[in-house]
Amino acid sequence: VMRVDLRDPDIELFSTPKTAKAPMETTSETTSEFLLHHKLAVAINSNFYAPCCSPGEKDLTGLAISRGEVVSRPVTTGATGTKVLAITRDNHASIASTEKDFPLEKYWTAVAGSDWVLVAGEVAKKEATAFRTTAHPRTAVGVSQDGRYLLLMTIDGRQPGWSDGASTEEVGEWLKRFGAHEGLNLDGG
Repeated sequence: VMRVDLRDPDIELFSTPKTAKAPMETTSETTSEFLLHHKLAVAINSNFYAPCCSPGEKDLTGLAISRGEVVSRPVTTGATGTKVLAITRDNHASIASTEKDFPLEKYWTAVAGSDWVLVAGEVAKKEATAFRTTAHPRTAVGVSQDGRYLLLMTIDGRQPGWSDGASTEEVGEWLKRFGAHEGLNLDGG
């Protein structure tokens, strides 16, 4: 877990930019390639995407905004992509649903995930599906109650005897332990 002080004036949050090549929305990279390519201090996975599962041209599931430019349009229905971490230019972060009139122009950076795992300081109880209950590698973000801190969290997995991963409920529990008040499960791995 990394805790980012959003009041630090030197912090800029950045997500994968739009590709110049149509018809796909963006070009993915491994997390370490993205980190090095853009000379960042830290990087995590975010939006689910297709086609799976190697770097290259991709269409993202749900809203993605990079430096004020919409990379992927929001979705308003379905389980994946309707919940987003949205951040203004002056680093005010919130986790929200992308409903019909979601104010895109208000945000500088946004990424979409699957489940809202922590809501108003309480671990979200969701319908038990294989995706939610099976231990998987996970990536998640959380926002503190006062909005000062953004938590970036990754949980390793699929390594029996070493690291099994986590359910989405466990992701919410971990985010809460680290001080988040709201939390969102992103694309892990």
